[in-house]
Amino acid sequence: MRIVDLELAVVGGDVAGAADARRRWRRRRGLLLRLRDERGLVGYGEASPLPGYSPETFGQARRALKMWRDGASPLLDLEAPLAEQIRRELAAVDATSPSARCAVETALLDLAGRRLERPSWALLSDAATPAPVPLAALITDLETGAALAAARRATARGIATLKVKIGRPGAWHQELALLDRLRRAVGPDVHLRLDANGSLPPGELADRLAALADCRPQLVEEPVAGDDLLAVAASPVPLAVDESLRRPSGWLIVEHLATRRLCRAVVLKPMVLGGSLACLELARRAAALGVAAVASHLYDGPVALAAAAHL
Repeated sequence: MRIVDLELAVVGGDVAGAADARRRWRRRRGLLLRLRDERGLVGYGEASPLPGYSPETFGQARRALKMWRDGASPLLDLEAPLAEQIRRELAAVDATSPSARCAVETALLDLAGRRLERPSWALLSDAATPAPVPLAALITDLETGAALAAARRATARGIATLKVKIGRPGAWHQELALLDRLRRAVGPDVHLRLDANGSLPPGELADRLAALADCRPQLVEEPVAGDDLLAVAASPVPLAVDESLRRPSGWLIVEHLATRRLCRAVVLKPMVLGGSLACLELARRAAALGVAAVASHLYDGPVALAAAAHL
């Protein structure tokens, strides 16, 4: 399979409910990569770094993709294993722009899948049939009525996991009250997944995790930032590592928590970690430690959301 044409276009649109403990995003902008082969088939990839969260800016991602486009002439042997060929191609993409690497990988997988008439998940896995994709509904509203209404809508759709952002400045007691109401409203069978985005005060972490235990969370993602997780020796609730995976010490943090049986999951975002192949490698390493993997996204566009679903 030979790539004969590469196009790059700016895409974007308004988003609702995109927020963490510190920020809210009302609009997302990204880059759509189109690769066309000698048969006229087209594969799509997306680079959508999230401002203030991703390690690179939109401009850096665009430069990385333009540099790759100007020097690229990908040629894939569809009768040979694809993963290693794609990794070699990704080595030509600026490593400081994981969203650009994600776009190139996604587009190559998409195009190869169209040629082979196989979905991307089948190219990434030896599985004969797709696994169900469990969904989580994001609850960002701190007002009780709105949050409960969002939870009811989600559970009515059959969604059994609610992801709740916590750690807003000055809102701790209000957040605890909301979590109590949510737990009582949805009952014991719906999972509450809490995400602090590293915002809890390290000096108060033990007390805050103890308070969160009352709502029986499935896990608490990234309760404190980065290397502060290396100081966590005990927790009454399961923890998950997310943003810290980007750090040089990221895997050391996972091992530190896993050896103490504190880490339940790693949260894998292809747009931040450089694509699905990188995420799968981390998932394999996590599984060896008895740690689960959760696929997630950055409020991306449809191409990247589809890639996360295939992961």
